[in-house]
Amino acid sequence: MTDIEPRALARSIQWSAIGAVAVRIVGGGRSLVLARFAGPENLGILAAVVAFSGAAALISDSGLRSYLIHLGPEAHRERSATFRVALATGVVAAVALALSAPALSRLYHDERVIPVAFAMAFTVIAPALVAVPSAMMRLDFRFRDLGLAQLGGEIVATGVGISVALSGHGLAALVAASISAQVVGAGLLLLFYQRGRSSRDEAAISEGPSRGWRQAATYGATVSAGGLLWVLALQGDNVAIGHLLGPRALGLYAFAFSYGTMPGALVAAVVGDVAAPAMALAAKHRLTLYRDLAAVSAILLAPITATAFVFAAPAVRVVLGEEWIRAIRPLQVMLLLGFVRAVFPTSSLLRALGRVRVEPAIGLVGGPLTVAAAVLLARHGLAAVAIGVTVVAVAGELAAAFIVSDAEPASRRRVLLAPVFPALVSAGIAAVIFVTVRHFHIADAAQLVVAAPLALGLSLGAVLTPERNRALARTHIVGSQRG
Repeated sequence: MTDIEPRALARSIQWSAIGAVAVRIVGGGRSLVLARFAGPENLGILAAVVAFSGAAALISDSGLRSYLIHLGPEAHRERSATFRVALATGVVAAVALALSAPALSRLYHDERVIPVAFAMAFTVIAPALVAVPSAMMRLDFRFRDLGLAQLGGEIVATGVGISVALSGHGLAALVAASISAQVVGAGLLLLFYQRGRSSRDEAAISEGPSRGWRQAATYGATVSAGGLLWVLALQGDNVAIGHLLGPRALGLYAFAFSYGTMPGALVAAVVGDVAAPAMALAAKHRLTLYRDLAAVSAILLAPITATAFVFAAPAVRVVLGEEWIRAIRPLQVMLLLGFVRAVFPTSSLLRALGRVRVEPAIGLVGGPLTVAAAVLLARHGLAAVAIGVTVVAVAGELAAAFIVSDAEPASRRRVLLAPVFPALVSAGIAAVIFVTVRHFHIADAAQLVVAAPLALGLSLGAVLTPERNRALARTHIVGSQRG
């Protein structure tokens, strides 16, 4: 029998929210400063490599964090075998990325890719080293320590990146900041994990035999296969744009994707991080928990997305300058993509249920379609590519939402309609204020002064709504039997 106390779940969401917000503020602010120093072309060079280093990092993690979370209380016995698998895959993935540097240079027609690929190999090993500790800390709901470790990495990366940028090396600053965030964050997480281990952990190891590395590798390989296909779906457009349009266009597009999906990623980090272990420890109430977390995500995210959408143009002009104007339309499209991806936390439920083959199946279709959309629409501009990629991604998320609710077909309508009302209300309020601001011809900087408190006010209002409180109250699961 496993109990999930409502107060523990609420505290976890609160700490996850604090950590995610702090990390996004520090990391997002650093990225904006470095983007202004480095320019679109240097950002495009980094994005060209990240398209592949992200896949290598996913192989490095090899789905093993999800495997341990899936095991729930049995995870303590599997730590040693799982760590060996993670470390081996991490080393292989890092070496593969380094060896692929010349090929990447030919793909992007730019020799600057080679040293960047060698350097980014360091970011591939870090996920392997922390796959097991981060899973165990999540199962223990130690989200405060997880957030502090990541925040520490972002703070150090900010100092390193800005220092290098001030010396006049824009591309080196971007790379140094990326490496620092990963390496320092991983080191702090390992430190917090060792500090928080107890005799209970060691006792749990001796309760029974380990399942061995083969089961961990099988589960992890299946999850990684689905993840890799989704990396293709999420990064294939970057590769196509970098190859067809060059690093400058890729830099603009990468910025639009990164900051367009950032609000959604923030809410997903807050809710989804807690959802995975909560769903793994639940049985009969998983679908109810999923539906209510989706509703909470929509209520929290809709005001931010709507405000960011209508004020995207003045924000880009003021913060980054005229050099980044072409990123505005793709940025607005990606805001919608981030919203949809955040309000349907399907991957957490699918992995908790052990249905890890669903993600590869959807990714097998979505990945090639994403690349095809990018290749076919590239000649029509970055906004056209963003629209095509968003359509493919939204279709995949909706398909996954249908699949996870197949146990209760009657709940599908509630799951799919959860984001509609908060999205419409927030969009209406933001649009009215935007039209008013434009009518009086207020300068761009002054518009941002209006937009910031508007987004904050709408979000706080959503947090305090009775529906949000009712949804959170329903996320308790007491005395549920693992099935």
